[in-house]
Amino acid sequence: MDWLFGMEPGEPINNTLETAGFESPHFVHNLGTIALFISLYFVQLAFSRMCSNSCILSVEEFGRSWWRRLVFGSMTALIVESYFVLAVSCLLNLVRMTWGSFGEVCMSLLSIGCFVLLIGFPVGYYCFLRKYFEFL
Repeated sequence: MDWLFGMEPGEPINNTLETAGFESPHFVHNLGTIALFISLYFVQLAFSRMCSNSCILSVEEFGRSWWRRLVFGSMTALIVESYFVLAVSCLLNLVRMTWGSFGEVCMSLLSIGCFVLLIGFPVGYYCFLRKYFEFL
């Protein structure tokens, strides 16, 4: 992650957070592999929507079934199960937000965006479940 964002390794905020696995004040560093799974999910979601808009019937059916599996299965479970990790990582970065380098700007913008999503996710998830309650 340091190489990707052009950053120096961050120091842990305190020993307790380091023991819990939050070894850096930077957002993506604390997420670890969850960040890769979330990124991969959005790529899969975009690809499944492209397939579902295809003019070939079998590709369209594949895209729709894949989209349903992504929306109703894997990502919902991933976000619900990792909500605490996302929240703590986001709040740690918000407390130590800096704008010095490209990587720090990326981490700060990602943490602000994640903070908005963390507040909006429970409301959106509730509305989603109400809409698709009979289907589920």
